Amino acid sequence: MRSRIKELLAEWPEHPVLEQLEAICSRVLSLPANGPLKAALTGVELLLARSQPWEEGAAKHVSLASHLAACSRLAQRWRALELASWPRALVASARKAAAATDVTWFPLYRLLTAAPPADEAQRGGWIRSIAAALEEYLITAPLGEFERRLALLWSFSAHLLLEHAAGRVAGGADSEAGLQLAALLRNTYRYFTQFAPAVRAALHTACAPISAKLKDHVKLARWEVR
Repeated sequence: MRSRIKELLAEWPEHPVLEQLEAICSRVLSLPANGPLKAALTGVELLLARSQPWEEGAAKHVSLASHLAACSRLAQRWRALELASWPRALVASARKAAAATDVTWFPLYRLLTAAPPADEAQRGGWIRSIAAALEEYLITAPLGEFERRLALLWSFSAHLLLEHAAGRVAGGADSEAGLQLAALLRNTYRYFTQFAPAVRAALHTACAPISAKLKDHVKLARWEVR
């Protein structure tokens, strides 16, 4: 279409409508291939809208109708793709919420690999403080992060057990302390796992009306050439 517009500009130099259409074509074609589809779709729809003044007064031999029809089909296909993706936006939001847990890996690692007290009398208090921190970590979790945080505790427990089995010392913790922490993590995990079905049910209840609204919105949405 840009090539055809340039041909027309050669016949009618500095024509304001043609120059605007050529600028829109150039802008759309300059978008990166991995850019948002919405940006390209907006450009194509703008091109269709701004082409109408030219088409209303253009003779058949200078019409852009065939090119506009191709652009229209492209816009309709992209609109259909966009509408079909809306119901999945809720799934993407849930994944994003769960992924927010990943930033907590670092403070957990520092907590679990810190050197234990050398005094045996202080060891019990050290374990209890970690138990309290893990309990708060799960109790304060947003619903969308709860199961991901549980999985993280299980992962750290397996890590500590592997460290013990390999005979290595993790972060200054001795072998016995590593076993104690692994047991603490597994017990905490097993205790809080009982609440996972309730968390899933709460999420489902909260998301159900949003999901239904999205699906209804897609059914009502229409795209027409104007």
